[in-house]
Amino acid sequence: MPAANLTAQFLDEIKKSDPPKKLMLFFDQEITGFILEWRATGGLSYYFRYPIGNRKMRMLKIAKERDISLSEARGQAYMLRREFLDGNEPTIKRALRNNAPLLKDFICKQYLPSAKVRKRSWRLDETALNYHFVPKFGQRRMDTITRAEMEAQLESLITDGFKPVSVNRYLITIKSVYSAAVRWQVLEAGKNPCTGISPFPTIARRERFLTQVEAKRLLDVLDSSPNWRVALSIKLILLTGARKREILDARWDYINLEARVLTLPNSKSGHPRHIALSDAALSLLDRLPREADVPWLFFNPKSKQPLNNLHPTWVNLRVQAGLPDLRIHDLRHSFASFLVNHGRSLYEVQGLLGHQSPRTTMRYAHLSSSRMVEAANLVGSIVSKDP
Repeated sequence: MPAANLTAQFLDEIKKSDPPKKLMLFFDQEITGFILEWRATGGLSYYFRYPIGNRKMRMLKIAKERDISLSEARGQAYMLRREFLDGNEPTIKRALRNNAPLLKDFICKQYLPSAKVRKRSWRLDETALNYHFVPKFGQRRMDTITRAEMEAQLESLITDGFKPVSVNRYLITIKSVYSAAVRWQVLEAGKNPCTGISPFPTIARRERFLTQVEAKRLLDVLDSSPNWRVALSIKLILLTGARKREILDARWDYINLEARVLTLPNSKSGHPRHIALSDAALSLLDRLPREADVPWLFFNPKSKQPLNNLHPTWVNLRVQAGLPDLRIHDLRHSFASFLVNHGRSLYEVQGLLGHQSPRTTMRYAHLSSSRMVEAANLVGSIVSKDP
């Protein structure tokens, strides 16, 4: 009884081949129990097989291949297997009525387990889905949600005050969910409610750089904060130019004190990244307490897991510093601006920020305009001299 990846291409190849001399069963590699039966007469049918009692199996016929699409048969097999795993007796009547999974079930049982393996940002997907889509559509079958309903939900988020750039990220996330369902043949492509939904127009992100006076004011607030773990993590972001999650997910074994670097094995670019540690950064690390069973630099003392949500504390800190419009990511921009304004090259900034392409670093080129004027004056003084 061969295993097979039951796809449209596989079915086409079967139909073009001569019928077998005796009955053959092809077991799907993705959904346990989902079977394609090929008879000597050439007939093809879908079945779901599951155990009953001791060493006994039952074959439940879903439909003939000519009467149902592969994606529908796969969806019904998924529902039958879910019934079996829930301890219920699988019935084809129920499966036919529910030929696509509930959105919450697909997200929880299929999409997120895959995202945890494939995406470092899976927690963001989990949060977006659980907050903005599961409460609204979670109890609905995936193929019953319409594009109009999905678009209305996204528009309601804009009305509730979410920024267009955030809602566009949520749109990308739910699109990924439905794309996965289609790719895994749990859902037909024509049942994707995200098809044709355009992202919301956004305003170009403003650039915010701290002045030296503002940076000093912020550091004073951080140094006096009672929430010292959060304060020190934010301070280290400013001192290194690292991204927020790079610091919050950093472990003690990533640090080489002799080489004065923090090495991140998996950075945003997908390559190892080396963050230089200044004297001020090393002094900060020396102040951090360590626990034998906790590998993280910054952790929640109760859960022993990395710090997660800095936002509530950060809002209070930036207001105390008189910087209500400052984002945590602006600290990374400020790190770059201090370097450029004090004569360091864009090549050095690129290395310190871990940019793979110099084009990304060019956003800071305008900060060195005074040095460009000096360079231009040099040419002017040369050509103005008498030969």
